[in-house]
Amino acid sequence: MAQVKKKNKYFVDANYFIRFLIDDSAKQVAEVEKLFLDASRDKVNLHTSVLVIFEIKWVLSSLYEFKKTRIVDSIEELLSLDFIKFEEKDLLKISLGLYRYSNLSLEDCYHLVLAKSLNVDSIATFDKKLSRYFKKYE
Repeated sequence: MAQVKKKNKYFVDANYFIRFLIDDSAKQVAEVEKLFLDASRDKVNLHTSVLVIFEIKWVLSSLYEFKKTRIVDSIEELLSLDFIKFEEKDLLKISLGLYRYSNLSLEDCYHLVLAKSLNVDSIATFDKKLSRYFKKYE
């Protein structure tokens, strides 16, 4: 009986995604593209976290000075990569949609969406803006 080869699993850090989005280092971009291609061909498994997404947002806004729309578009592009397992992907998508059209931070949008998904009755915060959004958000 043939042995089934176990696929390697990788956790993808923010800097890999940044290289993919910014395309500023041919050697590193080629490495990212190879890993992504292997994952798209089901040769490896890729995983990442919510925290990585927030790190990407911070780098794109602070270091590269991306505007909100470009940040949202970039992160949505990453979330559309079906061969990467994103922690809380659905919550992130909803949060990005809220972030795009609100004056809340992405972090607050995520907290709001997560709180609503947990069916909590209220949110304990001193942030008046977040509190108002929580009361009216459905």
